[in-house]
Amino acid sequence: MGLDEWQNAAPVATILQTLTTTDVIAKYLFLALLAVPLSPLAAQRRTAPPFICRGEIVSAIDFKSYPPRGADAEGVREKVEATESNHHWTTRPGVITAYLRLAVGRPCIEFDRAESERLLRAQPFISSANIRARPDGSGGVHVEVETVDEFPFTGSAKLANGTLSALGIGTVNLGGRGLTLSVNGERGFNYRNGFGGRIEQYGAFGRPDVVAVSGARTPLGDSWSFEYIEPFLTDLQPRGLHLGTTGGSDYYDIKLPNGDVHSLAVRRTGYDLGGVFRVGRGHTVGLLGAVLLGEDISTSGSPVIVSDSGFVPVTNDSVLTNRYGKYAVTRLAAIVGIRSVRFVTVRGFDALTGPQDMASGFQFVTIVGPNIQSGRTTRNLFVSGDLYGGVGNGRSFVEARLIAEGGLGFDGTSSDLAGSGKIVWYDHPSLSRLSTVSFELSGVQRVAFPLQLTLGDHSGGIRGYGSADFVGGQRAVARAEERWLLPWLGSRADVAVATFVEAGKLWAGDVPYGATTAVHSVAGLSLLGTYPSGGKRTYRVDFAFPINRDGGTSRFEVRLSSSDFSRAFWQEPNDIARARTFAFPVSPLALRPR
Repeated sequence: MGLDEWQNAAPVATILQTLTTTDVIAKYLFLALLAVPLSPLAAQRRTAPPFICRGEIVSAIDFKSYPPRGADAEGVREKVEATESNHHWTTRPGVITAYLRLAVGRPCIEFDRAESERLLRAQPFISSANIRARPDGSGGVHVEVETVDEFPFTGSAKLANGTLSALGIGTVNLGGRGLTLSVNGERGFNYRNGFGGRIEQYGAFGRPDVVAVSGARTPLGDSWSFEYIEPFLTDLQPRGLHLGTTGGSDYYDIKLPNGDVHSLAVRRTGYDLGGVFRVGRGHTVGLLGAVLLGEDISTSGSPVIVSDSGFVPVTNDSVLTNRYGKYAVTRLAAIVGIRSVRFVTVRGFDALTGPQDMASGFQFVTIVGPNIQSGRTTRNLFVSGDLYGGVGNGRSFVEARLIAEGGLGFDGTSSDLAGSGKIVWYDHPSLSRLSTVSFELSGVQRVAFPLQLTLGDHSGGIRGYGSADFVGGQRAVARAEERWLLPWLGSRADVAVATFVEAGKLWAGDVPYGATTAVHSVAGLSLLGTYPSGGKRTYRVDFAFPINRDGGTSRFEVRLSSSDFSRAFWQEPNDIARARTFAFPVSPLALRPR
């Protein structure tokens, strides 16, 4: 019996009030006698320790998938009794099985059980997962798998010229099949209207594989892609594979110092086929593989202005006219890596309250190989590297990642250099408070198509500078945010408020019209929400106030966004990602820690 229960028990309190300070011995004897009949009840209230798998054979696996109604399966079990008839809308057992490292007739290993939970939590349609084993009475174990679905619907909208110009809708779990489907439409105004869609099947063919197909017609271009991915999700699997092809055309904008925008038509296509195999077992594993990849880029030599009334030719831009041309390359490269990570499950980091698996340890992957066919006169060696490190716990965690690639010529020259990195510190002193501080660097040099880095990039820049005219080839951005969780909606949804400050600087580099700028900064307030409570996708409204206003380069901004940053540490900014080798980013082979 706890102290509060003891004090509130009226008969006990009456008896104790009659005891004097000289009756110490009698008092403790009385309490001891009182505790005897209550001890069985107290024992019943204690939670039994979780069962640890030690190699017992799995005799059966039961599945229970819950709709998005709470923080985890433990919290929603009693809330969904009325929706049992609609269980077919939740994630189906066949999809969940694709990510299980446990199977009937095989030994139940504790590491397999924990990894299965983590792999399920990493999927975009699952909010949380609990996997428990219990003795079946015959020397084996009975496994229970419970999952809570993420809110399935997605949407997007865009305003232009004071009216709705684009609209998109979709779902991340169509019919509980692990199928992501999205469609969108866009008004072209004086250009053609656009439309497109994307389909992604998770858990394809009963395996933890992904098949993705997309296609779109935009007002100014088109795009298409196909990917088959067997991602390297865990050290328990023997390999990772990637097959992809992608292409499209668009007009790439180049900002001039006077605020004008000149555009060049660019068509890009690429393909890749590669894989890695695990070397060794245990805490540290190696990765060896190879990849064949190719890319073709064709850029118009005549810039235009994409005006509201149509294309306007530009005849006086000597910087852009005939600057790029055509570039094609085929490469055969080796993949070498080392990985030593363990995962720490935390709550309330990138998601407001939901669970998240942070990678503690390090990994390094490099892709190295020569051009076996190139449209350039000089031969070079393609080199790409991806380095990650993380350390911490549920209260404090530091993560860092550095990605770089480029062509190193045998004559000492270099080309197509692109690199970026980020380091972030999470400080989580309580369930309701989170502080984050981060620093990001991005840079490009001698790329084969039109490209500029800006402070207005939606993911890599700073808020309030979307209309800034200055551009550069290198960028540095520092951010700090303080977030407080609010108990406004109880267990139905999560709500938080935050304050933030950001500062950024550009260096000229060798991009068209690049210039070195002063440090620009912004401060603001944010309102964040997640539905249901414990979900991973966060919706936020930011109110940004530029600190150092300088003409028309900065202005007050209200930004609406939604994101799920709990599944992977840092997605590269849009503009630097465009500079990457089009055919083969490193991360689809899973060398992304989470």
